[in-house]
Amino acid sequence: MVEGVQLTVWMLPSLAAVILSLAGAHYARGRPQVSGSGTLYALLLALAVWSAAHIAEVSLTSASAMVWAAKLQYPAIAATPVLWLIFALKYSGRDHWLRGITRPLVWTPALLSVAVVLTNERHGLMWSSLALVEGESYVALSIEYGPYFAFHVVYSYCLMAAGAAVLGWRLAQVGRWQHFAAVLLAPGLGAAVNLLYLSPLYPAQWLDLTPFALALGTSVLCWSLLHPTSPDQRPIARSDVVDRIGDAVFVLDDKGCILDLNPAGAAILGDHGDSPIGRPFAELLDAPVLGGPQLESGGEVRDLPLRHSGEERTYDVRISMLQGGRRTRGRVLVFRETTDRRRIEQGLREASASLELANRELERLANTDTLTGLSNRRHFTSTLEAELRRALRHERPLSLIVLDLDRFKQVNDRFGHGMGDRVLVSAARAIEEVVREVDLVGRLGGEEFAVLVPETDLNGAFRLAERIRAGIAAAGVPDPRGQALRVTASLGVATLGVSGSDADTLLLAADNALYEAKGNGRNRVERAQKPARIAERD
Repeated sequence: MVEGVQLTVWMLPSLAAVILSLAGAHYARGRPQVSGSGTLYALLLALAVWSAAHIAEVSLTSASAMVWAAKLQYPAIAATPVLWLIFALKYSGRDHWLRGITRPLVWTPALLSVAVVLTNERHGLMWSSLALVEGESYVALSIEYGPYFAFHVVYSYCLMAAGAAVLGWRLAQVGRWQHFAAVLLAPGLGAAVNLLYLSPLYPAQWLDLTPFALALGTSVLCWSLLHPTSPDQRPIARSDVVDRIGDAVFVLDDKGCILDLNPAGAAILGDHGDSPIGRPFAELLDAPVLGGPQLESGGEVRDLPLRHSGEERTYDVRISMLQGGRRTRGRVLVFRETTDRRRIEQGLREASASLELANRELERLANTDTLTGLSNRRHFTSTLEAELRRALRHERPLSLIVLDLDRFKQVNDRFGHGMGDRVLVSAARAIEEVVREVDLVGRLGGEEFAVLVPETDLNGAFRLAERIRAGIAAAGVPDPRGQALRVTASLGVATLGVSGSDADTLLLAADNALYEAKGNGRNRVERAQKPARIAERD
C-alpha cells in the first residue's frame, strides 16, 4: 500500500462504471439526430464523474481526502436525476414543459444539495457523522446521513420516476414495447441498488454500487433507444414509393440534422465521403436561403439554384413541419426540379421582350419621319389634338409654331435633291437644339416643319420661334464647292384661345402667319392674332 493510497477490489465496480459511462457517452455523441441524445451524453458523463470520484474515495486513506472525494461526487449525484428527466422530456417531444421558470425550479434543489454537502461541517444537514472504518487490508469512510439527505433522496427518486413515466408513455404511443425493459432498467436498477445501500442490512456501508448500477442501466438504455431501429431514428416510414420518386426528399430533426433521405436527395448532395445521416443539412447543401427563418417557419422556396451534376439546376422546395405535441420534431424538405420549366419560361420572357422591342421599333418607325428622325405628320397631329384636349380641360396655355424653309426649291434645282435632304436634316437639328424636352418637333411635309409648345403663351412661343429662326439661319451645310450653304426660314406662331380652340383652326392660323412672314420679306416670325378662316387662304 502506498502511503495515503490503497488499491482494493472495491475500486473495480466504480472503474467498470466509468468505462460503461464513457462508452455510452461516446455512442450518444455519435447520434445527434436523435432528440435528447445531447442530454443523454451529459448524463453519462455525470455518471462517469460520479464513479471516478468514488474510485478516489475508495482508494484514499486520509479522512480529510476521503471526505473531499465524497463531496466531489455530489455535483454529479445531484445532476443525474435532473438530466434523466430532461432527456426523457426531450426524447418524448415534451421539453416545452421545462420552459420559462420551470427549468430553474427543477435545478434549484440539485444545486442546493451541492451547497449543503460542501458546507456540511457547519450544520451536518447532509452528513450527521463521518468515521473511518479499518479492515484487515483497507480503510473506508462510514457515513451517517442527516435530515436533508432524506429530502435529497426523495426528490431524486421523484425525478427518476417522472422521467421513466414520460419515456414509457412515449414508447407506448409509438408501439415500441421492446424498449420498455431498458426504460425500466436504468432508473429501476439504480434505485434498487441505492435503496439496498441505504438499508441497515447492507454489509459494506463504505461501498456504494449505485453509480455502477445506473451506468449499466443507462448504457443499455442508450444503446436501445439510439439504435437505428429506434422510433425516432427514422420517424418517417420508408417505402419504395419514397425511394423511387423523382423528387428529392430530406427528413431533418429539430436541430437540422439529416435523419433520412431518398436516392434523389443523395444525388443532390453529391459525394461527401461519409454517410449524410446525422450530419447537419446546412453543411452538406450550400443553400443559405433554406436556413434560418425559412427553415424554422416552413413554406415554399421557388426557383432555388443549385450546382448538381456539373451544371446549375433550379428547384422548388417545399418545407413541411413535423409536429410532436406542441413542439416541432423535425422537417421534411421536398425538392422538385424546375430547370426545364425555368428555361422555357426564360425563353418565353426573352421572346416577349424581343417582340415588345420590335413593336416599339415599329411604332417608332410609324411615328417618325425617316429622313429627319422627327415626328411625322400623322403622329404630330394626333399628339396636337391630345395636348389641346388636356390644355382645354386644365385651362393651360398651348402654342404652335409652323415654319417653312425659304426658297428651298432653288436648293434642289441648283444642287440636287441630295443636297436638299442634307439641308432639311440640318434644319431639323437646329430646331431640336433650341426647343425644350417637352416640346414636340414634327415634319409636316417637304420643307415645312411644326413645333408644339405646351404650357407656353403667344409671347413665349414667339421668342422660341425667333431662336429657331436664328438657329436655322446660322446653320450651314457644305456645298460641292466647299462653301457653307445657308438657308432661312419663315415662321408663324399661333396660340390656343387667341388663334383658335381646335387643331385644324390652330394649324391654319399658324400657317397663315407663316405666309404673312413670307409676304413681309421672309426670314422672320409673325403672330396669328385671331382665329383663321379657310377663306383667308384662298
